[in-house]
Amino acid sequence: MKETILRLLASLRALSLTEAAKTKVTAIEAELKRESPKFEELLAQAGDIMQEAAAAAAAAGAATPVAALQGEVKTLREQVAAAQEAQKKADWKLLLASRLTASKLPQPLQNRMRERLLETVLTAELLDAEIKAERDTYAALVPSAARASGIPAITLGLEGIDKLRIAACRTFGVTHDWERVEAGGLLSWRRGAAFDNAVPGFRSLKHLYATLTGDVEFSFDPAQAHLHGDITSTTFTNLMRDTMHRLLLQGYAEPSYGLDLVVPSRNRTAVTDFKNQERVRVGYFGDLPEHDPEVSEWPVLTAPTDERATGAVVQFGGVVPITRKAIKNDDLGGITQTVNNLGRTARRTLAQRVYNLMINNPATTYDVVTWAHASSHGANLRTTALSAAEIEVIAQLMYLQTEKDSGKTLGIEAAILIVPRQLQKTAKDLNEHQKEDAALNEAIHRFGANSERIITNPLFTDATDFVVMADQSQVPCIELMFMDGRQEPELFLADNPNEGTLFTKDEIRYKIRHEYEALITDHRGYAKNVVAG
Repeated sequence: MKETILRLLASLRALSLTEAAKTKVTAIEAELKRESPKFEELLAQAGDIMQEAAAAAAAAGAATPVAALQGEVKTLREQVAAAQEAQKKADWKLLLASRLTASKLPQPLQNRMRERLLETVLTAELLDAEIKAERDTYAALVPSAARASGIPAITLGLEGIDKLRIAACRTFGVTHDWERVEAGGLLSWRRGAAFDNAVPGFRSLKHLYATLTGDVEFSFDPAQAHLHGDITSTTFTNLMRDTMHRLLLQGYAEPSYGLDLVVPSRNRTAVTDFKNQERVRVGYFGDLPEHDPEVSEWPVLTAPTDERATGAVVQFGGVVPITRKAIKNDDLGGITQTVNNLGRTARRTLAQRVYNLMINNPATTYDVVTWAHASSHGANLRTTALSAAEIEVIAQLMYLQTEKDSGKTLGIEAAILIVPRQLQKTAKDLNEHQKEDAALNEAIHRFGANSERIITNPLFTDATDFVVMADQSQVPCIELMFMDGRQEPELFLADNPNEGTLFTKDEIRYKIRHEYEALITDHRGYAKNVVAG
């Protein structure tokens, strides 16, 4: 915005301005150099100067290009107004979220207030008044704790739902809370603090359901519910969704498959649509030429070329039902194992998507040559069995990989070894143990003093093939693209009692969805050995 207004002022100076008008232009330029200038006011002042110039030109009978400049000022004013309105809405969303969280109102009430107020910008004072009114209404409507149909009453304050959430998590074996983390446009869930031991879990799945719904007959009929405390008709399904999500995350976090080494966080990106994404591989300049500017002008350097890797995000997921029958049979273990395994399945599916690139060795989208190739791509496809000598040969070839266009040696080192389980002992023996024959010591500690950069990959089905990679923070060979930056799978709930499977089949349905794609972005930090069995 500053640069645009400065260009506008330069156009103004080209007009026939009075000395007073020139002084005003200089004052506007000085104001733009201050921190956080008020663009709207400065644009208004520039508009006044144009009007004065137009009036002076008209009085003198001279033509002046003021109309075009006035249109530019109008456009700039509209842009400033739009930016201010967007910032105002963003500030309001943050204020609304923080105040609702601090209110300790039950989550359904928070959700209702959020939906009602999201598009209505209020002051902090008016928002606090709205929350107080909601809390007062809630307190007047909720009866005191009582027994309902033999189910033990639960005395709940404003933190009661949090206690129920912890109790539900404990019932399903979720041990820790999970915290949402955002960094660089990526969203992820991190294991948080352990749950308070003072809050016990429910005795059984039936106890949990009856307590949270008041439906002691297990009819799945909301009309049979006898609720108490700050429990509402949606408490059971919402808490189940919350608990299932944490259980899913717990299962998802258990297997690593070495993905943090193969695709570290800096090689993961957020995308906002399902369109084909382009990742540009820009070449390098050659050596800077020696030059004497007194003899001739500085030469124009030959620009490097680029190559484009392309790919689009893919959707993965499905539906998991929890039936009335499962609840009546008190099948807590079955549901727990199902959801936990679902998390592990989501992680394995992601890992399979990444490692299929190594297993299948597809052509890269940037040069249509197979990722590992016997003669191209630095001859990074080999056929020799795993040994110290072979690791050294691969390391030398990787070190000699060159910059695109300049042809200069990159000097990257082999740092990661990925093997099937059948080669695990050989790999660790080569990496950790000093040999009597010095010629066999080339691989010693290349992959970490404790072999921490050796990945034993259960997804590698060939017993003799293996992969070597450079440090992927230096030469990113694979990029993981996540829709809207969400790295973990999402869980959605369908629970309307009057439609769908809850009505026709006595099922609460949870949908898991995970959206991402793995894209090959470089071959220079990658080598594969396909060894005859």
